[in-house]
Amino acid sequence: MAKKRNLSKEQLRKIKATLVERRKQLKDNLKSSLVEIESQEGHHLADLEDIDNIQDNDAVFEVVSNASARLDEIQKAIDKIDKGTYGTCEDCGLPIKIERLKALPFATQCIECRRKAELETD
Repeated sequence: MAKKRNLSKEQLRKIKATLVERRKQLKDNLKSSLVEIESQEGHHLADLEDIDNIQDNDAVFEVVSNASARLDEIQKAIDKIDKGTYGTCEDCGLPIKIERLKALPFATQCIECRRKAELETD
């Protein structure tokens, strides 16, 4: 049986506020990156000999992809707070330590399960 996370309402409020702020920052960065791609796309496609510009565009696409994935993680964490399921490891069902949640508020695994998962992928 999974143990319930006993985060206080104040701790949850602070974590949710952090998540909401990070979501806003990421969305703003994502919008800026998309505007950059759109403004440069015609130039890049017309001048394929300019390798530096293509590499720059690839870097922007990677930033957009990473930001999009992070936005999904943040939204899932916010949804868990709203549902009352936040702070529980998805693998073992035990509470995730508050220190980990403060450092990585969208963490879905306790540190032990995360380490185990990383070892399995090596």
